[in-house]
Amino acid sequence: MIRCSRPLRMLFSVLCVVLVSLAASDAQTINFQNQTAAVGLVGGQSPTMVPDGFLAGGTVGDFSGDGFQDIYIPGGGGQPDRLFINDGDGTFTDQAAAWGIVGNHGGSAANAADYDGDGDLDLFVNSYQGSRLYQNQGASFVNVAAAAGLVGVSSTGKYGAAFGDYDLDGDLDLAIVGRSGGDSGLFSNDGDGTFTNVTSTSGVAAALTSAPTVVGFTVRFCDMNGDRYPELLWVGDFTTSKYLRNNGNGTFTRLTNAGIGFDSTEMGHCVADFDRDGDFDWYVTTINSNNLYRNNGNHSYSEVSGPAGVQFTGWGWGPVATDFDHDGRVDIAATSQSSGQFMFHNVGAPGAFSFVNWNLGFTSGVSGRGLANFDADNDGDQDLVVFPRGGPVQYFENNLSGANAHWIKLILSPGGASDIAPHGAGAKITVATGGQSQLGRIDLGSNYLSMSEIGAHFGVGAATSIDTITIDWANGAQTVLTDVAVDQVLEVEAAPIVFEEFIRGDANDDGVVNIADPIAMLGILFSGDPAAACADAVDVNDDGNHDISDPISALGALFSGGVIPAPAGVCGVDPTDLDTLDCNGVSCP
Repeated sequence: MIRCSRPLRMLFSVLCVVLVSLAASDAQTINFQNQTAAVGLVGGQSPTMVPDGFLAGGTVGDFSGDGFQDIYIPGGGGQPDRLFINDGDGTFTDQAAAWGIVGNHGGSAANAADYDGDGDLDLFVNSYQGSRLYQNQGASFVNVAAAAGLVGVSSTGKYGAAFGDYDLDGDLDLAIVGRSGGDSGLFSNDGDGTFTNVTSTSGVAAALTSAPTVVGFTVRFCDMNGDRYPELLWVGDFTTSKYLRNNGNGTFTRLTNAGIGFDSTEMGHCVADFDRDGDFDWYVTTINSNNLYRNNGNHSYSEVSGPAGVQFTGWGWGPVATDFDHDGRVDIAATSQSSGQFMFHNVGAPGAFSFVNWNLGFTSGVSGRGLANFDADNDGDQDLVVFPRGGPVQYFENNLSGANAHWIKLILSPGGASDIAPHGAGAKITVATGGQSQLGRIDLGSNYLSMSEIGAHFGVGAATSIDTITIDWANGAQTVLTDVAVDQVLEVEAAPIVFEEFIRGDANDDGVVNIADPIAMLGILFSGDPAAACADAVDVNDDGNHDISDPISALGALFSGGVIPAPAGVCGVDPTDLDTLDCNGVSCP
């Protein structure tokens, strides 16, 4: 057996990764170009009101609703806020004043979402002088923070924020990160344009202030165990990051034994299925050695940044995860306080990366903080914008070329489904083609003081059509699309779940209650197969069980005049129910 020294083994590993990377390129060529000046982007953030060297963020989103992504940059007090509206020809124009964004304040970060469900993109801005909630009026913003119940959170408005539907009620809730655990908060969307502070009642306050009290930087909602209810991933400094499991009943519990080591200086983060095993992994930047938490299922993780090759970005801040070269694997880009930008190419071996930024053009000497990916020019690939500390933004255009660089992007909306949040937040999307599957999601979270475009982007390599796209909506519904053309932005609306009406006691689902129904119930009990309109219909006495008392109750009701004790209702949502029995019969959804 031949044994190598550790340095030699590391050299062989690097060579193997590089060779795999080159072999996997398949004629896809990335060439980033710094086009900041050419597209008209000027200015950045200068946090002079509170001279915090950690600050500088922004967000991207289609605020004007024309199909092109715009850029918002909070000025930090030393500069005015800027709203760069995409002109649709590769350039941007600052229209902050025209949109009603005026005055200097201590703005540090921003997130975009349709919080009021009216179809356009609103803007939440963290600020040292009072957070702002800009409601989109179509071509202007109005600050409605006070009316929405988000006043008094100025101390929490220093760092990150994220939108997500934690209670799956169909509207977007808001998590806000303060530097201390007591300044952070979870605000439940009441569905009428207002929010209620549920930090304490949800268990978030107890989790964040439990030792060690969180020293917060950023947050995002993400379903990490597949039960549809999103966890809260709360990144903090000084070994204070917290993993909050969603209990599915409106509360969260901090997990301390998930296998997540929590480096002493965790800063920014992103979530993706890096190893293509069907669940979401978590990448967190640090000052020293970054962490890639591989999801093992059931809230268990392994830290694999070393073997994956994504450990080092210097003093790292904002990372993003997307497929930059369209080979079907999610790559990582990150910005650094150490005057460097970083690009890690996923070579899929599995979840292994090659550090390739030196020959891609994603280079700049700025000290970056926030970072966002988006398709600025609508050419199908993902561009980058860096939000540096105390300097102008940096825009890098992705000029991806090659025959095998096809893609698809999905924009989701709830349609008529009242129990799905705007943008289809929390939906999981599986793209399958050529025997390979990719998993994506609709994410409204913060990378670090910054937010990427809303949508699910996939590279599909040489494929000219996609076999299936499966959308698992947050309410449990599913949409399946087949033989989908590539190289397009696909807008998909959810179909509302239609609940069947049922009659209590109508076990055979023929629309009437008669002697045939208790006979059918006996057959169901003896066979163990509740083949009724829905389980609620068979539970005649509404006690939450299927047993001999149900046909007895039905017979008693029939002999006494045919009145079933519990009223009719809507399958699965009968307001009189004392049980959790749901629709599971052949004619129910």
